[in-house]
Amino acid sequence: MPITANDGGVLRELETVTVNESGVLYELDTVHANGAGVLYEVHSAVYFPDSLTWRYGRTDASAYKPTVSDNGLTVSNTYSSIVCNYVVSDVFEIKGSIKITVSYSHQNRYSNGSGGFNIFDENLGENVGGFSLTSSGSKTETYNLTTGKYHIGCGGSSGSQSGSGANNYTISISFSK
Repeated sequence: MPITANDGGVLRELETVTVNESGVLYELDTVHANGAGVLYEVHSAVYFPDSLTWRYGRTDASAYKPTVSDNGLTVSNTYSSIVCNYVVSDVFEIKGSIKITVSYSHQNRYSNGSGGFNIFDENLGENVGGFSLTSSGSKTETYNLTTGKYHIGCGGSSGSQSGSGANNYTISISFSK
């Protein structure tokens, strides 16, 4: 339920709600209303996506589609073609301060390889989180993100004298306040 204000006879939805504490204005993270003894959140200054869209990061991978589930919050690759060694999410927006928890796992297809993921801040133009694994395995980490636009990339590849290929990899993402 949005909070609206009458601005010269025009109703507009508030993007922020502030309070005055001893002359200092603070933006509220949430505003609750009491409805028959039950508290309902009527405003939240925090926004994060409930779904993500993914594609392979290489233009020559257009014949392939990554396996996506849970509204795009989980994405996997099982193709061995080297052009499938990296997936990237579309740009998404965060409002407020949130936590993102990322679980990443991969299995090297050949003897030598690595994999990992990164969180890229579109405004800063740099990676703001991520890790890599040099052997098959999995890892989960949580990062704090603030208002801005981001995208996530992940993948992995391996090789030996007999060839090279994309690793099997999976990334699962969850957002929370």
